[in-house]
Amino acid sequence: MEAVMLLRAIKLLLTLLIMLVPFATITAQGSSVFTGVIDNAEYAVPIDLSTIAEGSSITIDAQATSGDLDLMIVLIYENGIYAAESDDRAPGNPNPYLTYENAPGGNYRAIVTRYGFDQGSTTGEFRVTVDIKAGGPVTLTTGEIVEALQDPLKAVV
Repeated sequence: MEAVMLLRAIKLLLTLLIMLVPFATITAQGSSVFTGVIDNAEYAVPIDLSTIAEGSSITIDAQATSGDLDLMIVLIYENGIYAAESDDRAPGNPNPYLTYENAPGGNYRAIVTRYGFDQGSTTGEFRVTVDIKAGGPVTLTTGEIVEALQDPLKAVV
């Protein structure tokens, strides 16, 4: 129950953070790299992702480059709507990796922070790569659907 309450408090805090002046802005599609520092004075860095096309794929790859930083990424949609988050990429690897596919069109904000947010104790420098690829829903014909059901290992795209 404490974990649920903590998660709600974190989401509320991040909703308030999206009101901050953006650290950087990415428009439309492409790949961009950002660097920054997380410490006790600045424990969250927002990156605005503007004008994301309907159906796009948003990929965020964060790496700690110094210190003992335990990174976390939260993706927020327009009006503070929670979209996704990533903490540890894998057991033993505290660097987050987030992929948000078939995104609704609009504006997003990625929050780069540390585990525990303002209560966290890890600090250091980070590098974040944001990749936005245009896309959209795949439309299959009836024949392709039947073929895929008969042979699920066959690529239908």
